[in-house]
Amino acid sequence: MTREHAADDATRQFRRLLERMFRLDCADLDFGVYRVLAQRRAQLEALLDEGLLPQVQRALASTEADAREVFSALTRFFARYYQDGDFVAQPRAQEGVYAIPYDGREVALHWASAAQHYVKTSERHADYAARVEGVADVASPRLRLRLAAAEADRDNSKTSEKRRYLLRARQPVELAGDSLTAWFEFRASAAGGGRAPTQRSLCAVAEAAILAAAPEPWRLALARPAPQRPDAYTVLGYHLRRYTRRNTADFFIHKDLGGFLRSELEGFLARELLAPATRDCGDAAALAAVARIVQATRGLGEKIIAWLAQLEEFQRRLFRKQKFVLRSDWILPLRELSAEARARVLAQPALRRQLESVAGGPPDESGARGETVFTGPLSATEARALVLGRDGLDEARTGLILRGENLAALRLLTPGWRGAVPLVYIDPPYNTGGDGFLYRDAYQRASWLSMMADRLEAGRALQRPDGVIAVSIDDAELHRAKELLERVYGRELATLVWDRNRKNDARYFSVGHEYMLVYARDGEALAASGVRFREPKPGVEEARALFRQLAREHGGDWEAIRRGWLAWLDAMAPADPRRRMRRYAKVGPRGPYRDDGNINWPGGGGPRYEVLHPETGRPCKTPRSGWRYATPERLWDQVAAGVVVFGPDHTTVPRVVSRLFELDGQVMPSVHYSYAQTAAREHDAMFGRRVFDNPKPWRDLARLIRYLGDASATVLDYFAGSGSTGHAVLALNREDGGARRMLLVEMGAHGDSVLIPRLQKAAMGDTWSGGQLQTPDPARLLCQVLYLESYDDTLENVELAAPEGVAPQLAGDAALREDYTLRYMLDIESRGSLLRLERFRDPWRYTIKVRRGGVAVDAPVDLVETFNLLLGLRVRRYDDLGRGGLLAVVGAAPDDARVVVLWRDCDKWPNGQIEPVLRELLDAEAPVDRVYLNGDSHALGARRASERWTLEPIEERFHARMFDDEDPA
Repeated sequence: MTREHAADDATRQFRRLLERMFRLDCADLDFGVYRVLAQRRAQLEALLDEGLLPQVQRALASTEADAREVFSALTRFFARYYQDGDFVAQPRAQEGVYAIPYDGREVALHWASAAQHYVKTSERHADYAARVEGVADVASPRLRLRLAAAEADRDNSKTSEKRRYLLRARQPVELAGDSLTAWFEFRASAAGGGRAPTQRSLCAVAEAAILAAAPEPWRLALARPAPQRPDAYTVLGYHLRRYTRRNTADFFIHKDLGGFLRSELEGFLARELLAPATRDCGDAAALAAVARIVQATRGLGEKIIAWLAQLEEFQRRLFRKQKFVLRSDWILPLRELSAEARARVLAQPALRRQLESVAGGPPDESGARGETVFTGPLSATEARALVLGRDGLDEARTGLILRGENLAALRLLTPGWRGAVPLVYIDPPYNTGGDGFLYRDAYQRASWLSMMADRLEAGRALQRPDGVIAVSIDDAELHRAKELLERVYGRELATLVWDRNRKNDARYFSVGHEYMLVYARDGEALAASGVRFREPKPGVEEARALFRQLAREHGGDWEAIRRGWLAWLDAMAPADPRRRMRRYAKVGPRGPYRDDGNINWPGGGGPRYEVLHPETGRPCKTPRSGWRYATPERLWDQVAAGVVVFGPDHTTVPRVVSRLFELDGQVMPSVHYSYAQTAAREHDAMFGRRVFDNPKPWRDLARLIRYLGDASATVLDYFAGSGSTGHAVLALNREDGGARRMLLVEMGAHGDSVLIPRLQKAAMGDTWSGGQLQTPDPARLLCQVLYLESYDDTLENVELAAPEGVAPQLAGDAALREDYTLRYMLDIESRGSLLRLERFRDPWRYTIKVRRGGVAVDAPVDLVETFNLLLGLRVRRYDDLGRGGLLAVVGAAPDDARVVVLWRDCDKWPNGQIEPVLRELLDAEAPVDRVYLNGDSHALGARRASERWTLEPIEERFHARMFDDEDPA
């Protein structure tokens, strides 16, 4: 079929739809999957015009009208699922009616994007760059759209005012070299309380202003019709639309697009082509013609689906690929560094400025006040040098911070932490429209549910069977969050209510509370563990101190002690929770107590036996529902222990004694009061200014962590925000000498500017004013910080290259070429670019492309830390063995096998020279179970006959783990 023939309306509409679905309408864009497909644009266009479209006419061997019916039917079919760049998985029972899959349960949570991954993973407000053709006298013209300022709510702000992209009023356009840059602001756009303009209208205003400010060669080139949509946009208008949409719309990857569309296509053919024909026409020839149309529609439709499925699976595989660690840093206690290392740190101007900024003044060079140093300003080599040779590193580490998209981070943590985390706390975006969670308007809740479902499932895989998760949420998503947690976790333990503040400007009601949903990972495992959650009664420690003082003052005068005890309680305000201890009105050598406890068997039907009163010798009155203790012997044991006491004679039922200082705590109530502004003021006081809106109150989190976990618990927070969870962990460890650990994940830029400095400050104490430490109270903080590759970075590194010998085979076989292009091309041709194993010969120089400031640049990769995570290695020690080009990592695998990983520059350390080094290392670390070494190591002879360790090339295990697509369980 020629391009002239494509002038037919149905054919033209169908081809335009194919261009969008094949991503050919934006193949000149230089980011993401568009950049990848641009490498095969000519090949794909030839496939459409010379392959797929002409096949319809040949298959029908009849009229042009029949071909138009096929194209029209396929346009109707694909257009109903393809919406602005994504396929929305909404099964249709009939036109306009969505069918919800039913799996046997009475009620099943379902949402529009349930079968899709939410993949908006890169930083919000990413810069944009695109080539522009035809700018006179400019060699390589580029249009750049960049953000100058963003007015966006962070953390859990509840503002709901819609933000838009507006062209900056002052100096909106700049020309530098071959680039024309337009500067935008992201802020509320309504003026004077009126209706906010749409982003489309703001783009039109920006387009006119940019064209007016641009030099004439640029203006002429940007004002031309866009090649992708000449009927709708200019070149500039097209890119403005792409830029604003890229940063405000959601993007999804379907988990099985091929299976979904094939099933839907069969239903479409049966309902909308065959059914009307068989109902309205009994003519055999007409039915045969319809059958040919159906067959042609199915044939072409299935081929298009094959391409779409390949493209979607390609993106899904890249999205789920384990991500590289780009850099490893540390937060290290200054006092734990050697004198020589401490001197190096203090001699670095950037690190000294950091220490002064954290403390709000000159640091104590000994680190006695809890000063820590963050190695971010150092080179990667200098940062690692501060921990080289330190033994017992994993045991000493109090935390791990992953800086990157949280689903990718959770997947990277899975090999080492699967089934190991007892407690998860998260404070996800509340989806109020102003909390930083940007969503597709038509699917706002579906976007939120898809985003949360993937992350909850990945986080659950890291938890112990008896683990617990707590999720902060508000009214906007409360019931959906409950349904989702019930689907992923199962057993709800509690819905806690936190009354934060009152809003006096509310029109109807002051809704100032939030919720915390608490769920068990496995309700049966939690019950079987015998865990009982308890927290100290308020004021018990104060009461203990008072009682000791009264005992010293009055000796054995219990009446005087009792009067002093009750006087202390009676002096408290009626609302003081400590007044509840007034029930313990009696005193004795073991402290205040009450002896009115019920001795009945709970629920009735308890044991009945004779109990003789110790004074009268006659049988005591039996409790109405039977004795609380199964046998007389058990009851008398409790009498001997002072737990059961008798009344004055046998006519009264014995009672159970409860001693204030011997209680194991109390059950946490479901309603809490916590003034939100207090947390904000404390956070502002730490930094001396407002750096983060609405931080979670760390004291509330400390109370929760203490209640749900023991003193050695690891706490995972994969929406770490300002670092309140980490602050709570440090404070608890300081308070009770615990060894809790934090696993924190945060993607936002405030991870470096707020979260890390906050932890450094919290390690020095909790009392701050104007950014200055008031009372030093050190808590130990030794934390590793890992920066991860993003999904967009992954796409940036994809290069398509056909393996040698493929092109000649395809050239002479049109059917094979079509099948290859539609089904296999992306997978086969991208393999070599995603993990370049040949570069492992010199692991210190491995780089990938990342996009910074709208431009792709080469960035180093930390293969060592990436491999540690892929192995799940608990690192005990890093050691360069005193030799350049070498690094040994010693640790334990998840199965407790002792592991040595030896990295080398293979040109400096060929096999002949590495063998004695490896032998020396093995002798020092014996016994060893596994050894990993980069480069060709199969011929090494370092193993003795008596040893059983195995040797494996790093490259083989690295590749297998990097592309492990196993779903978390």
